[in-house]
Amino acid sequence: MNCNIIVKDYGGYCRYNLTSEIDVVLHETDNIKFEILLDHESNVSLYINDIPEVIYCTTSNDNEIIYQTPEYKKFFYNYFGECNLKIIIDDEEFNYNIDIDARSENIEMTKGILEYLNQEYESILMSCFSRAGDKLFTEKNGSSNLQLIINKIGYISEYLYKNIDLLVKKKKTELINCIEWSTMDGDLNPNTIFLIQNNLHYSSTCSKENSNFKFNGKYFKLSPFPKEEYIEITDVYENQLLHGFIKHVNILLLKIKNIYKEELNLIKKKRYQDQVVKFDNIINSYNIPILDYQIERITVIQNKISIIKKIFDKHIPVSKEFIKMPQITTFIKNNIIYRNVFELIIDLYSYNDIEFEIDQPNILFGIRNLSTLYEYYILIKIIDTLKNNFHFIEVESKAIDTNHINNFYKFEIAEYLEVELYYEPIIRKSNNNKDIDLFKVSTDGVFRKPDFVLKIKNITTNKFEYLIFDAKYSDYEIVKTKSVPDLVYKYLLGFRFYDESESLRMASICYAIYPHDKKDNERFKFDYYNNKSTTVFPWIGAIKVDLSQNNEIATILKDYFYAKNFLLG
Repeated sequence: MNCNIIVKDYGGYCRYNLTSEIDVVLHETDNIKFEILLDHESNVSLYINDIPEVIYCTTSNDNEIIYQTPEYKKFFYNYFGECNLKIIIDDEEFNYNIDIDARSENIEMTKGILEYLNQEYESILMSCFSRAGDKLFTEKNGSSNLQLIINKIGYISEYLYKNIDLLVKKKKTELINCIEWSTMDGDLNPNTIFLIQNNLHYSSTCSKENSNFKFNGKYFKLSPFPKEEYIEITDVYENQLLHGFIKHVNILLLKIKNIYKEELNLIKKKRYQDQVVKFDNIINSYNIPILDYQIERITVIQNKISIIKKIFDKHIPVSKEFIKMPQITTFIKNNIIYRNVFELIIDLYSYNDIEFEIDQPNILFGIRNLSTLYEYYILIKIIDTLKNNFHFIEVESKAIDTNHINNFYKFEIAEYLEVELYYEPIIRKSNNNKDIDLFKVSTDGVFRKPDFVLKIKNITTNKFEYLIFDAKYSDYEIVKTKSVPDLVYKYLLGFRFYDESESLRMASICYAIYPHDKKDNERFKFDYYNNKSTTVFPWIGAIKVDLSQNNEIATILKDYFYAKNFLLG
């Protein structure tokens, strides 16, 4: 199989062979035709970032069969960064990554989004990487995410730091039998008698009044005299595990810190060497303050761990450290402070192998292209809108399914309204969804993954509805003619849920979110809209969300709340 990309420009044609060339770099405005050469007739499918494209057989002879896309067009328009090209020939799949350079408008959009994320970075860490939920990230999903490891260690160190006095007070101890030589006479018992018998050569005969023991009818004086005592020690399994944990995280934090420093030096070095405007270069320029922030964050945690270690060494000394997955002993079960600490340690060890197998830093969430970056931007904008425009309080954030960041958020206001936000939830067929009431009714495919799903619930009446938004980094015309009809089919007609009265319903809103257009078309709707008091749902359409101060997410949510008699904002 040979796969060619043919680029048409004013100077003629340029052909790239994907099966032989390692790095292929294209511009988003290139006019392209795809060509696949086979030696036999097959079922051929072509996908660009999982979006199907039309391809069919154009030439067939005894030696070669050629499949091509119908015409030259801008297949990668509005792409910037790494783009995945997937070719399926019968049951065999081939994947290629193509680096796409962007026009100036998308370069500025990338910089603007990164500037916004950079300003909100600390709150993003709190929301997207917080340790909510009892078992967050206890299953390993590939290599470990360094930001999550840092967050987990930071959470445990903060808990230990705040509760160190209680832990020392409730520390695990054991009483051990100890015999010491004392100038004071001690009690005779089997242990001391055995010791005296083995040390008779140190004793001398004396009068009854001066003796401290009698043996074989004679009186003896032994000085010093063996004395049995019971001593309380902390050198036990549970405390050895605590010290082992401190040693483990010190090594782990130092290793991560060095990785970040190496990455920071490479980025700074590359910035001066490579002035080409590429997605990775732009991302890297914004990674510098983030790396500085993370290094400083690690230093703060290290200082706190150092204080905890000094207190452990003084009040809970041990002779050795155990760095291994803890076994929950009876003492840990019955001691609430130890139980809480060890649950956190087990959570960390379950996510990150104790052998320190960690990946390179996944800065800015591992974003590889502008489309994914725009999704994160919209996620943070929705969270920011709920908090700042409508004064919702975030009460929970956690990960569901297999996301590396939190993709479930819960907000409340005035104890009567609740909003649950899902980022890329997996919607399966009926009765197969554990975390969301929506289910898929269409027969095509196993599951769907809309970008953003909001569940709006009246806590007083238990009534709830769903709103669905999907980020599309495309122009207005494409969104209107292709994206919105596709969303209606997949998410409005393809999803259902049972409401509080067990009635089968569809979502109230199904909207695309897009970044820019040639005209000032900020929002369009296909709905029965006479006035706000008689609005009929569902609403179908799209809103433009760019880097301007206009917050169309807030506008449509305000219209929705008003129509539903939730007067907010």
